[in-house]
Amino acid sequence: MRRLFLPALLCALSCGSAPEGGGGVPVGLDIHGLTPQDIGTVQIAVLAHGNSYTCATLTDTCLRSAVLNGDGTWNPDLLQLKGDDGKLHRSYRPANFDPSQLTGASGATLNLSLSPGTNFLVVVEVLSPNDPVEVQASGCLPVAQLDSGVNKAVTIQVQAKAVVPTCEPRID
Repeated sequence: MRRLFLPALLCALSCGSAPEGGGGVPVGLDIHGLTPQDIGTVQIAVLAHGNSYTCATLTDTCLRSAVLNGDGTWNPDLLQLKGDDGKLHRSYRPANFDPSQLTGASGATLNLSLSPGTNFLVVVEVLSPNDPVEVQASGCLPVAQLDSGVNKAVTIQVQAKAVVPTCEPRID
């Protein structure tokens, strides 16, 4: 089984504005069961009130189905993140992501921006390169507290799915 590692610096935005004295946390993605050819991009989402969710429930399907309400509105716990384009999005997918960089510990670096706070859940989905896009792997990790400045690094275990859920996984 191939393991791919992607170190990332994760920071999230709440309330749609750039944080003053925002907090960052280095996040490594330890991807199991996929090769770079299986990967189109990585999608990262951050949920507030993290202890209200279970990783098993969120990773059994695609995250979009768990955070998009029946009336077409988004769950307010889904925090907006600033993307490479400088705009706010409900998830972060790096614009110049290159799966071939996911080798060893050198990896690529993802940079988002996150207001200090408590009780977050970081959810990662690895999306396929093909059309229609599918969730190839997923994982999540609770983050109890983020302080201003750089916080202790964490690693999220991302496991390939035995059965790929049928859904449009992209959150935007």
